Amino acid sequence: MFGYIAWERFGKPRVMLDRRFIGGIPFVTLEVRGEGRRVRRRVLRAAKEMERMGVRRCVMPEGWQAAWETGLRPVGEDKLRQALLPQLLSRFCEERGLILEQSTTLLCAPRPESAVWTAAKLLAQRSRHLILSVEGGEALRQTLWREYGLSAGGGGQAALQVCFAAPVYPIPALLLGSGCQIRQKVSYGLNALWTEKLGEYLPTPQLLTALWEIGALPLSAVEVLSLGNGA
Repeated sequence: MFGYIAWERFGKPRVMLDRRFIGGIPFVTLEVRGEGRRVRRRVLRAAKEMERMGVRRCVMPEGWQAAWETGLRPVGEDKLRQALLPQLLSRFCEERGLILEQSTTLLCAPRPESAVWTAAKLLAQRSRHLILSVEGGEALRQTLWREYGLSAGGGGQAALQVCFAAPVYPIPALLLGSGCQIRQKVSYGLNALWTEKLGEYLPTPQLLTALWEIGALPLSAVEVLSLGNGA
């Protein structure tokens, strides 16, 4: 089960643990207002109770982990980004004036996991040239050559990089790996049906990822609005 944390720094101290439906899905919610020792003790007790209720990951506001150190983990955005890669690529190139079909793309990853294979095949179809920088990626190179006639190298200097780790070169970077949301922000929108379903809740990347992982939110309902610079 996922948790949902809301935090206001100022106001009358309050710590309230509850269960609520968000987008039609039950979440264990924690509402916190204020700071200080007394609030911290109550927050830590509430966090332990959330763990007892089966919560392992939470949709949480920016700065929560550093401020409270409860042990609860945030929902990572990397899997949602990987699933939305076709749309992310289109928006990324549009914002930066790149034409993917005329560009050389560098794909960087520490290992050839399944998401890297999927990204490589997509880039092989959509990029003019593809350069691989993947540890242990020989089988992937052979597959790209066999299926797409792509040597996975050459094509001149890369115009963009798609990274499953930190960016390698000082060129525009689209980040897809663990912790990608820390280095590069992505803004999302929802269709009218899901905007109504969420009601008062904003479509933050963590919330959308949680709803998608559960199987409630279809990718077709999500629109990539903008991407920050990966650094």
